Amino acid sequence: MSLQVFTLEEKIAALQREIDSIRAEGFAPRTPLQKHYKTLCAILNDLRARQMPRSLPLGELERGLERVKASKTALGYDQGKLIHVANVVISRWPFIQQALENFGGESAE
Repeated sequence: MSLQVFTLEEKIAALQREIDSIRAEGFAPRTPLQKHYKTLCAILNDLRARQMPRSLPLGELERGLERVKASKTALGYDQGKLIHVANVVISRWPFIQQALENFGGESAE
């Protein structure tokens, strides 16, 4: 058996084909196939997060937090700016999760 090296793009394409195939077949809610599908989608999101330049999500989050800090009044922070930061965290979660996992691994050493 020889070593095979696959690029990130090849891995993403293979997962996308598998996900598309499952989606085309259809599946009932709360079945093992649905759980498999959702697991593959989570893996795909993790792989896509690795494609992003490392500074993109960090810069987006930093800019959002700066806007929140600048919006502080006696009554608190601007709700719209807080919602924007929440949306950034939710949309970039796979990247943030990987960064936190890597940080946890490094700090344990």
